[in-house]
Amino acid sequence: MVYNGVPYVAFDDESRDSDPEPKAATVKYFDGTSWQLYAGYPDTCDIENTYLAVDHANGSLYFTYTDCAYAMTVQIH
Repeated sequence: MVYNGVPYVAFDDESRDSDPEPKAATVKYFDGTSWQLYAGYPDTCDIENTYLAVDHANGSLYFTYTDCAYAMTVQIH
């Protein structure tokens, strides 16, 4: 996802908890040189279906994911 000219990526992050079922999600952005951590979302169960979206009506960037209980949407910018 590119937001205001900056690339962002979101993913199920197994490296954050050393578990083959990712119990964390990570959002990173590219600062022109390297990928930087923007936000991390730990959870008590498996995280899947990470997705970034822009609401063009208000210019906000949203991160969504599902876990074993529900779907979560977080405004991140």
